[in-house]
Amino acid sequence: MEEHFNQKIEEVNVKLNLMESRFTSKLDPISQALEQQHKTVIELEEIAETSSKTTRKLLSENKHLSDLLHKITEKGIDLEGRQRRQNLRIMGVQEGREGNRDPREFAADLLKKVLNLDQAPLLARAHRALRCRPRADAAPRQLVVKVQYDHVLDDMMKKIVRSRNLEFDGDKISIFRDYPAEVAKKRALFTDTRRILKTIKNLRYGLMYPATLRITYDKKEYFITKHTEALEFAKNIENIENTENIQSEDETED
Repeated sequence: MEEHFNQKIEEVNVKLNLMESRFTSKLDPISQALEQQHKTVIELEEIAETSSKTTRKLLSENKHLSDLLHKITEKGIDLEGRQRRQNLRIMGVQEGREGNRDPREFAADLLKKVLNLDQAPLLARAHRALRCRPRADAAPRQLVVKVQYDHVLDDMMKKIVRSRNLEFDGDKISIFRDYPAEVAKKRALFTDTRRILKTIKNLRYGLMYPATLRITYDKKEYFITKHTEALEFAKNIENIENTENIQSEDETED
């Protein structure tokens, strides 16, 4: 009986060993695969860390280059503005009005006549805007002139600011400073604000270069660079003035 029991135990052991051997043979590839995946994950983590460092470095360099480009662009606009600071643009003069005359002589006589100057200003150069001659039904090209002396330009600008409905030989013309395109766009954003401010009494304003609105109101000065804030400020003052006018009219009637 004991011998038979031992034999059974031995058979069971053999079967267990066989099962263990089969299990081990199947488990080994899985263990190897897991180990390989672990190595791959480690390599991927290292690659990800390296890529993250590279990305951060590139982002930092990109920001530096972006800031540098912005500074260079602003500097370029500033230099262009300085180069044009003595320039004027005359809009509305029909093509061919200068005839065979020298453009500088023609433009100088035009400015003298339109602005009622004592003498024709000395111009360093004068020419039509640099683009192809327009069709007969198109708007005439602007005249671009460079005034030789700063003080002469300042006197002319004072007359231009005070003048309205300028005409030359029956043509309505406009005269304004020659700004770089970027500056002109920024200044144009204040048009609605300036239209409102022009109607308000006891208020002075001016658009400083390149595009800062200076307002003097109620013995205080304000400098505003954002056109949205300037428009809101102007509307608030307009509302205050309208309210005070209504109250004043009511008091007068009483």
